[in-house]
Amino acid sequence: MREERRPIWAAFPTIPWGSIGWRMGSGEDYWHAWMPWFKALAVDDRTEYKEMWPEPEGWQGFYTFVETGTLPPDLLERQKRVAGSAQPPNSEEVIISDYYRVIWLVRQYMKRRGRDQLRDDEAFAGFYESPDGSQWRLSAMLKGGISLHRLR
Repeated sequence: MREERRPIWAAFPTIPWGSIGWRMGSGEDYWHAWMPWFKALAVDDRTEYKEMWPEPEGWQGFYTFVETGTLPPDLLERQKRVAGSAQPPNSEEVIISDYYRVIWLVRQYMKRRGRDQLRDDEAFAGFYESPDGSQWRLSAMLKGGISLHRLR
């Protein structure tokens, strides 16, 4: 096998699969160097590499994705759940905390209007607007959990 490169999860163990860390900075640089290198390996060398570097937890389906573009089952399931949660807020809702519905709302339905100052227990806070003009505050908690709170 030609000069071996560590798989991306071994080179950057603190960046999870799907993170923005693979789309900017040193993670992105490594990804863009690793991908063509791996694809250029002979079939036998690629098989040997995958045996030597099995996909760790959280990376299942990675090699298949790289080789064929097929998304892993857990990501397909997540996309299915997000799509199944596609429901605009009704006028009576004040708090929306279903994870998949919040994801659909902020990615597909609402427009981001800016960030908000973080509270001590938050990882992210931002303002969003619904097509009906209602204003919402998104809160993503440090210890997990996400919710939208109607402001007006």
